[in-house]
Amino acid sequence: MDERTTNAIFCDLNERALIRVSGADAREFLQGQLSNDTQLVSPDQCQWTSLNTPQGRTLALMRLFELDGDLMLALPTALQAPVIDRLRKYILRSRVTLEPADELTVRCGVAGESAAAALEAAGVKPPASVNGATVTTGVAVIQVNSAAGSRFELYGPGETAAAIRDALAAHCDASDDSSWLLYDTLAEVPHLGPATSGEFLPQMLNLDRLGAINFRKGCYAGQEIIARVHYRGQVKRRLKLIVGRDSAAPGESLVLADGASATVVQSAPHPGGGFALLAVAPVESTDKEEA
Repeated sequence: MDERTTNAIFCDLNERALIRVSGADAREFLQGQLSNDTQLVSPDQCQWTSLNTPQGRTLALMRLFELDGDLMLALPTALQAPVIDRLRKYILRSRVTLEPADELTVRCGVAGESAAAALEAAGVKPPASVNGATVTTGVAVIQVNSAAGSRFELYGPGETAAAIRDALAAHCDASDDSSWLLYDTLAEVPHLGPATSGEFLPQMLNLDRLGAINFRKGCYAGQEIIARVHYRGQVKRRLKLIVGRDSAAPGESLVLADGASATVVQSAPHPGGGFALLAVAPVESTDKEEA
């Protein structure tokens, strides 16, 4: 690229970790543990999915994609070790290996109206749609949900991935993890951490609307309760976007304009002032005074 790409930002995803799931039974194993259909994942198609307790509470929301024949889970760094430990309890005789994918040293994101053009100029083919994926010289590129423009996450090892990362960093406006969290928040993509893991049903986090639950697949941990909530329509609390509030930590309670109580899932500084929050609140509650 000869000139800095306009309307595109770049940031390293320092708070993002990866888990490699490999072995002959890897896909079948995850099919019995996660909420989405692992059979639908391919090198050009990824998905959101969740790990839940037997009681249907969500422990982690993760991005599942394929790279070099293995299945990869992208999730917040703080949940990498707990998720690995929990999944390993259920391996039994399955031919599966779970380990941190720390060799994927390049973990970065590009967002904005010119994000796709920036990737192309760096020699990377961008996926054409949300949840689409491409692989260029061992680097996975994933298009993720966005409230405006396009957003892409890149994961890869080695010098080639580093060269792509450096090309993007040199020609896009620099940003950081807090900006990426803001973009996720505005796109209403929740992230769980130690304070909120295991607190909510998937539908409370809008994971059904995010496409992270497949109601036609077979059994998995928590499936009976999650399906019952879906088919009986008993979702009384949902994720809401609130813009303009003071900062609040994940797990904290806050009172909305109509007096309803909500639980904060995540919070990020908003360029227009104040903070953007995702909070689980009663379905009928209103937050219009905070917007």
